[in-house]
Amino acid sequence: MATPSTGGRRSGKKIIGFFFILAALGLILSGGYILFLNYTRTDYEGYSLSNTASIKTSTYAFALWLDREPNEPGQLKFVVKSTDPAKELFVGYAKETEANDYVRSMEYANPQAKPGQANYNWDVYFARLSLGELGSFGKKGVAPPRPPAMETFWLRKLSTQGAGTLYWDPVRDLNAPRTLIVIMNSDGSRGIAADVILGYKPWTLSWVSFLLLPAGLLFSVLGFILLKRND
Repeated sequence: MATPSTGGRRSGKKIIGFFFILAALGLILSGGYILFLNYTRTDYEGYSLSNTASIKTSTYAFALWLDREPNEPGQLKFVVKSTDPAKELFVGYAKETEANDYVRSMEYANPQAKPGQANYNWDVYFARLSLGELGSFGKKGVAPPRPPAMETFWLRKLSTQGAGTLYWDPVRDLNAPRTLIVIMNSDGSRGIAADVILGYKPWTLSWVSFLLLPAGLLFSVLGFILLKRND
């Protein structure tokens, strides 16, 4: 016959075992969901892709100031495709402190913010990219002083008549200047027509599921051991 003390210990072990089982279930479900996202909602490089956003403007450039992302480690890529076969597109990004004067010296397009909303929205795993309505800014009717490829401040750049991919490491330092991405025609002419897809690859999601799943299995084993013990 079990004494009150042994009965209490047994009851305590069963409670602990029950919580181990709950924790195991949470770890396994989380790891499985992340693994599902990695293999079903990403491309061959492991990037989660947004929907396609179409850019069409009569200005000389499309410019987007990218916010700093100190809490979201990972890498972005921009897949840009010209929808005007007669035009070669230039895509580049630079520090805003170095590229602002060049961009603002011409007429350029930028998403206009609606009251209470951001200029653009991007939800990674829900594959939604919304640039909203484009507005005209800068010096109306003024062309760029030089074709974009002649500038030396670009951190990365590409020129393409089809589809091209530009990779970008988000800025972590809140005191650092923002990054400015610019889409123009390579010859600097007006009228930008392009489709844009954003991709995001967090550093953690490539390996975190392989930690959560084994941890979940370990917790489940410990939980069942505690539930089965009679001493």
